[in-house]
Amino acid sequence: MPAFILPVLLLLTPWVFPAAALAETGTVIWDGTPTARPAPAAPRPYVVVPNRPIRPVSAWQPPAPETEAYSNAHGDELWQNSVGLRVVWAQSNFTHDLRDDALVPISKLAFTDSQRTMLELTATAAYLPTNLELRSRLGLGMSDGGNLDNEDYDVNGVYAGYATGVKYSDARQPLKPATLGYAVGDLLWHPEALDWQSRDGGGLRVRVSPLLGLVAWQDHYNSKGAICQADDVGGAICGAQGTVIVPLQDKSVRHRVHWLGVRVGTALDVNLNRLLWRTELAAVPLGYFRNEDSHYIRSELGPTPNFIDTSSGVYGMMMESMLAYQLTPALSVEAGLRYWGLNSGKAETVAAAQLPSAQRPKAGFSYNDVQQTGGWLGLGYSF
Repeated sequence: MPAFILPVLLLLTPWVFPAAALAETGTVIWDGTPTARPAPAAPRPYVVVPNRPIRPVSAWQPPAPETEAYSNAHGDELWQNSVGLRVVWAQSNFTHDLRDDALVPISKLAFTDSQRTMLELTATAAYLPTNLELRSRLGLGMSDGGNLDNEDYDVNGVYAGYATGVKYSDARQPLKPATLGYAVGDLLWHPEALDWQSRDGGGLRVRVSPLLGLVAWQDHYNSKGAICQADDVGGAICGAQGTVIVPLQDKSVRHRVHWLGVRVGTALDVNLNRLLWRTELAAVPLGYFRNEDSHYIRSELGPTPNFIDTSSGVYGMMMESMLAYQLTPALSVEAGLRYWGLNSGKAETVAAAQLPSAQRPKAGFSYNDVQQTGGWLGLGYSF
């Protein structure tokens, strides 16, 4: 054998013999001809994430796969947020019932039919891995319209020489425009056991969530003038019914009212495709109340505010219900109704409010109550 044959056989052996062996088993050997790219695998079907915060879900925005873990690599899966703007219309009634130490009525002031218009900013932030969500509302506005019914009662002849319980004065005082503001913040928990969703593709989801939060509310009730009304003494003190005893352009009474309370309740979200119905019911089991009472036509009472009422026994109820419709994956329109009712319980009243706290004489007790109902229209943006 020529000497060059052996090196050639050694070079060809790794290619010839394996190829022959594979050919015997029917295996196709690539000959260098280009081939078509394999077809991609079918996408995984989407399934529902049980703890995703409720918002209207459009057909073109499916939820993320349940098996996809939350991570910083998917930042949009860690948080769901929204902001909104509402125009709120409401009517408010506030009553102030002052009594002496024996709880005998001294005066009753009822601010009724106060009409108010407010701008309200809303925001939500949900951190999905924890099933927790923060909801907040901030409102500022003006009130106008309505009247103050100002009634005064004698106690053993001390004030006007009449028997206890005799209404010796009753005056109607129109309300002036005034400012108001409020803030509500709630922390909600979305437990899996209270989250239900249809699996047949119907798009229905129902979720119940406990909430804990705070409400802060500052209001002003300002009246002007005074018009005599029927009383128990035939107008002997105020004057004949209909008599204007204080010009209607003059300020007469102002109540500056502060409420601060703890909210404990439940939120219900019902989501059907692009529609969302949301209802919140919250009790206010405890809180703080403060009222600064000023009488501008009673010069004998001294500098204003003339009285201060305080209480730490606030209680009440707050409810609202909203219907929202999703126009786009991010933008929605909404309309809602609201009721707020708070009571101060038995508040301590002191006179000469301009004096240091230790020098203020006690003037009795007061019971204070506010009832406000209204509704709103708004826009929401989710991101």
